Amino acid sequence: MKHPTKYIISIMLSLVMSTVIVGCGVTAKPAIYLDFAGVNAAVSRSTHGLRLTLALNAAAYQPGTDIFIVLDEQNTLSSENKVRISYTWHLNGLVTSTPCNPANYPFGVAVYQGNYTTDKLAKIKPLYLFDPGNMYHCTAGLAINFTYIFKPLSDLISLRPDDAELNTMKDEIKINGYWTDSSEFKTFEPGVYTVAAADEWGALAIVHFTVTP
Repeated sequence: MKHPTKYIISIMLSLVMSTVIVGCGVTAKPAIYLDFAGVNAAVSRSTHGLRLTLALNAAAYQPGTDIFIVLDEQNTLSSENKVRISYTWHLNGLVTSTPCNPANYPFGVAVYQGNYTTDKLAKIKPLYLFDPGNMYHCTAGLAINFTYIFKPLSDLISLRPDDAELNTMKDEIKINGYWTDSSEFKTFEPGVYTVAAADEWGALAIVHFTVTP
């Protein structure tokens, strides 16, 4: 399959998603999220009263089938929760529905070819969900004193105490393959794959899926 013409994506620092097509393997979608809780899901709690949920729409797929991944960061406290940014990432190569991470969210996801546990992932290179041959121009990140203000028992946040605009700490990613070092796109071959989600406060959740012949 031929990869698309090289392009440059410029993504401004924003927590409001827009519809952007970023390659053959990954599709960013507007804020209409599917609920896969209990289908193929894992949950990890952080020390800040937050809960990171990773969910897939199935546990087994045919080659070429679209795989939907949902990431959700929620406040488990019954009161407002102010959490400072940390940038303590335990995994490399994390992405969201755009290649710019952590510019958009305090979490990300990585996909690995093989069946792995959490203690092995830091030493393994994840698959490219975006074309490594493209140039992605991303913003520098967040201010040093930036704080996420989570609403009680919610994945809704505001950026400032007086900010009436709320943003959802939830992202949906659609994939059906990966890119090679030479910018060749391939659909997932039969076998077992590991999906890992991590946030910048140290939470880590993993699930597995199988591609059947």
